[in-house]
Amino acid sequence: MNLPRNLLIYIFSGTLTLLIINGIIPSDFNSYPLSLNFDPGQLWSSYFAEADLQSRIHSSQFGRRPVMITLLQLMASLGFPYQFSLVFLQLFFYALTCYFLLKLSEELYERKIDPANIIIPFTLSFSVIFAWLGAMHTYNDFPQYCFLLIAFTFLIRKQTLLSAIFFSLAIVCRETSVLLLPIYAMASIRNGSMTGITSTLFWLTPIGLAAAMIFLYVDFDLLIANTEFTKSQRFTAAKVNFADFTKTRETIGTLVLTTGFAGFLVWTFAKSIVATSPLHRLLVQGFWYLLVVNTLLVSFSATAREARLFYLPTIIAIPLLAPFWPNVFNSITTQFSRKNAFSLLGAIVIAIIMALAYKSSLNGTGHVYRLYALFYFFIFALSALSRNMMIQSQNLGKVRPTEDISN
Repeated sequence: MNLPRNLLIYIFSGTLTLLIINGIIPSDFNSYPLSLNFDPGQLWSSYFAEADLQSRIHSSQFGRRPVMITLLQLMASLGFPYQFSLVFLQLFFYALTCYFLLKLSEELYERKIDPANIIIPFTLSFSVIFAWLGAMHTYNDFPQYCFLLIAFTFLIRKQTLLSAIFFSLAIVCRETSVLLLPIYAMASIRNGSMTGITSTLFWLTPIGLAAAMIFLYVDFDLLIANTEFTKSQRFTAAKVNFADFTKTRETIGTLVLTTGFAGFLVWTFAKSIVATSPLHRLLVQGFWYLLVVNTLLVSFSATAREARLFYLPTIIAIPLLAPFWPNVFNSITTQFSRKNAFSLLGAIVIAIIMALAYKSSLNGTGHVYRLYALFYFFIFALSALSRNMMIQSQNLGKVRPTEDISN
């Protein structure tokens, strides 16, 4: 498999960016020092990864998710330090996710897609660029994204067995993958892979395979403990997420930081996206469905400041939006070239207000998040003020491929 040079450059640049940010700021990668970390040795060997792994193995919340646990244990058995293994595996699955986001987008639009239109928006996402910082603690998420993307790519190619296997692996990584089953089932019908009855039987297959994997691998007592935890504590998180005004604004701010801009762009370009094919229409509908259901689930069952939990719908949006990023970029830069004082001043004011409204409950790291929020809301506001320009610039339609994308 020959990967384009520019794709490798973008993936390498993104990986290096994540390594630097999450390696310097106190994070899972460097065992949370009391100040900024400039010792690369912390990324090779330190106490955090092994201690965290041991706590997860016996945890009623996390022990049922065996993928990362097993891979870390495998690398440790080969002689690699736990800390290096954690850093390597997380960045490896990030790189794979970038690649399969691009492949899925190319399958959807039947044309070559500029890797920049995938990797830059994905890497700069709030819960990706800060993936291993405080409250995020990304662990099984990148493997989940990767396997979901592979499953949908194989589904479009009508390789249904491989698709079902990878969807099962995604469920094993994180059970929230089940939320995508209705989209997955309808996609198999819209894509002409199978009839309604066959599809119903087919999309039940990943659930059965995932259940078999979990029951064969995870200790039965741990599964019972997880069931008890789910019944007694899992759905009490709303009391924390909306405990007072400060917590509420953090919860809402985190949701907007992870899904707001993607939702705005899907809404803006919906007409062009859904005109491409029935499958594209389904995926747009699936994005809105997943945004509502996943948001409610996270709000009531998890700590909302773990922003990565809100991010799942954006994984659908990124491949759909890939051809439209030049429209977004041109509309924003036009505001600067025209020196549109009203738009620029309005975007600055909105960004400052929104960044002040969002307040992370984390101390030092929270200041980094707020600085990101200032930039994020500036771009968001400038895009919103340029929306009519972006709509007028849409001319995608359904473009046939100009070169073979099967390799």
